[in-house]
Amino acid sequence: GVGVGEAGGVAPSYALIADYYPIERRARALGIYSMGIPIGLAVGVLAGAYIATLVNWRVAFFTVGIAGIVIAPFFLWIVHDRAKPPVPVAPVAASAAPRVTLWTVFSILAAKPAFWLMAFAAGCSSLAGYGLALWVPKILMTRFDWSLITAGQFMGSLLLTGGAGGVFLGGVLADRLGRADR
Repeated sequence: GVGVGEAGGVAPSYALIADYYPIERRARALGIYSMGIPIGLAVGVLAGAYIATLVNWRVAFFTVGIAGIVIAPFFLWIVHDRAKPPVPVAPVAASAAPRVTLWTVFSILAAKPAFWLMAFAAGCSSLAGYGLALWVPKILMTRFDWSLITAGQFMGSLLLTGGAGGVFLGGVLADRLGRADR
């Protein structure tokens, strides 16, 4: 479900943000959009800890999943594609269309330092983020004898302050740095 949501939601969301925001404010807009990840994780961890403690962990999973299903229709109602003027296109013969291979695309990307920096940053972020999300609550509970709720409160506050704040400030910083070196 998460994979389907991310695959079907992230790319179109980036495209919508690119349509709605000028390039000099786009990183900040993407940062605000991306704040949904740490905010959603924080709410999920905190609510999950309470629900799992009061009922059980299975109910926590179902509750968070149902909340996503309930919220989804509001996005259909609120978010719309921006109307674009039609672009006149001359008819092109099928044989005249250039064939772009995977190797061609990789060659273009490989020549861009920004691609390698973003790939490295995304890998480090995923490694650290998933490692923290999966293991820190259990370590806190066993090492410091914290309850599930206390560990959930700690992780929720960490995700809200460091996660959401860092993502937003990263967007602001990227816009600022982008003015000097696009």
